[in-house]
Amino acid sequence: MRGCLVAALPCIAGALLAPTPRVTTTLRQSQAAPERFERADDAQRLAKRIETVLARRTSRLIVVLERLVDGHNYSAIFRTCEALGVQHVWVVAPPPGAARFESRSSLRRKAKAERARQYAANDANRRADDQPVRAGSRKDRRRRTAADAWTADDALDAEHAVHGRGAARFLSVRDFASHAEVIAAVRAVPRCELWCSDLGQDASVLADGAPWLRGPLPHRVALVFGTESTGVSNELLAACDRRGYVPQHGFADSLNVGVAAALATSHVLKLVGGGGDLLEATDWVPDAPDELRRKWAGVLCRDEAQLAAVRAAGGEVAVLDDLRRAPEFRGHTGRPTKLTRRAEFRKRRALES
Repeated sequence: MRGCLVAALPCIAGALLAPTPRVTTTLRQSQAAPERFERADDAQRLAKRIETVLARRTSRLIVVLERLVDGHNYSAIFRTCEALGVQHVWVVAPPPGAARFESRSSLRRKAKAERARQYAANDANRRADDQPVRAGSRKDRRRRTAADAWTADDALDAEHAVHGRGAARFLSVRDFASHAEVIAAVRAVPRCELWCSDLGQDASVLADGAPWLRGPLPHRVALVFGTESTGVSNELLAACDRRGYVPQHGFADSLNVGVAAALATSHVLKLVGGGGDLLEATDWVPDAPDELRRKWAGVLCRDEAQLAAVRAAGGEVAVLDDLRRAPEFRGHTGRPTKLTRRAEFRKRRALES
């Protein structure tokens, strides 16, 4: 018996001394059993909310979006980053101006509506002796296609874009014109590695217990998500330090980039231990905490008196345990749902026909 124990000692010692994956949690102890919630009658409500969000922000993860074209994905990823505490979002070759938050379906509807207006103007300018558009002809089909633009979801798309722009107001968004610029910017960040999302068979699985997690992990990560059709470009894949993918268990070959970004971002945050380090960072501070306080206060406050009160409080307020809003601010808006709008649209079409 003693011989068996002696023989087993090296294995036991090796198991105890083996490196373990550095998987942390972004959930604070106070969040597990929260007591200090937001109150609607608290005069320092906004100041406390700002300080709580700032205390949970991280600079250890930079989300990089490369050549995305659908505004819905920009909006979804911006909201994900804001909700998970990721402060820095870098965008490579973004769409110009407001088109960043517009979906492709919305752009197609606008193009159809514009063509319909042009056809209507052309018809209005027809003379009485002009030959009418023959039913079933190519011109007639083009006019009917343009007139059949689905407009019932315009309000939904507009609301989605508003949420995306709203989240971006609280983030540090930086645009880059080329791959070379963003690669150079990542290399300039201290103790930061460039990781790319990729479906290749040599990519590392982003899952607890993966063998590669037993090795050393970087202090910071710049995580790249590529365009909807082809993914991350070859230039960034060649320059990256690691490729990662979200494990899948079905026949689908890939996930929507917004969904993949949410899953991968959440997992990498656990790996790098992000959450609450932005106030403590000294080696890389692109946005000073006081600058963020002033910026967020300007967005949240509704009048000058409220803005002055929040700025006067500075960082000298108690931090909340949980950011869930007070019940007074969570009432239903009464706006019709997507299904309701579609039902009303079909009813109008039936009456018109």
